[in-house]
Amino acid sequence: MPTRRPSAKAGALGWLRGIVLVAVMAAAGRAAADDALARLHARGTLRWGGDMQGGEPYVFQDPRDRRRLAGFEVEIAEGLARRLGVRAEFAQNDWQTLIPSLERGDFDVALNGIEVTPARRARVAFTRPYYGFAETLVVRRDEGPVHGLGDLRGARVGTLEGSLALDLLRAAPGVEVVLYEGVEEPYLDLERGRLRAVLLDNIIAARYGLPRATLRAAGTVGEGVYAIAVRPSEPELLGAVDGASAGSSGTRARRRSPARRRRRRRPPRPPGRSPTSRSSSAARGSRSSSRSSRWRSRSPAGSC
Repeated sequence: MPTRRPSAKAGALGWLRGIVLVAVMAAAGRAAADDALARLHARGTLRWGGDMQGGEPYVFQDPRDRRRLAGFEVEIAEGLARRLGVRAEFAQNDWQTLIPSLERGDFDVALNGIEVTPARRARVAFTRPYYGFAETLVVRRDEGPVHGLGDLRGARVGTLEGSLALDLLRAAPGVEVVLYEGVEEPYLDLERGRLRAVLLDNIIAARYGLPRATLRAAGTVGEGVYAIAVRPSEPELLGAVDGASAGSSGTRARRRSPARRRRRRRPPRPPGRSPTSRSSSAARGSRSSSRSSRWRSRSPAGSC
């Protein structure tokens, strides 16, 4: 039997159905974006994701009242929520998985010392920056002339997993990168001769590295900013949060005195653990408590 060819009318109907489907999908996408802001107002809260495990002074349990949160990013979130006419609601999340959890829809925004990098820009949308920092290269005081990463070919250099400093080190030819989760550990290893240098945010270096008599700053390698992350599919929410942050003096990009704040990261690893090993949730919580007591005894009053 001869094969029946589709009529011109059937082809036109199929083409029309395709256009309608595309239009419906586009409208659904716009509705979802609008719904994000509408859901926020209907719920009455701005859910923001962060990690309070060892999170001073970004976000941490108030030592005077364990039921409350403290930290300068808590103040930023509360200020944003007020300007949006809602209440701030914190959602605990491991720092390393903040971006995947945001993409999954676990909270409205991610706000916890998130560095703006090309890789992250490809996944999320960012508000205007609220803090600027520099990457400080620290070496032993008896080290020979070291002014930058070009002087460290073949050397072991420590940094934090998931940081901008890691990206800079990976781009440096001949540098062997050693990853850590804690902020004190790389400087301890540097003192003991296990590393040739450490590259971390200037806030971390000033808090944990430079107070050590055996260490010194060799120079600044790069700069970066922190910003609030929002799902790119929700431009209405991004615009609202960005507009609210524009009216807040607490979210203008700036550098604070390193003595007044340091970047949040994991507490030191127990002896015998390898630098790249991950700890259990229970062990992490236990170490966080001891870290909080160290912070209170060694830092000035106030968390801002």
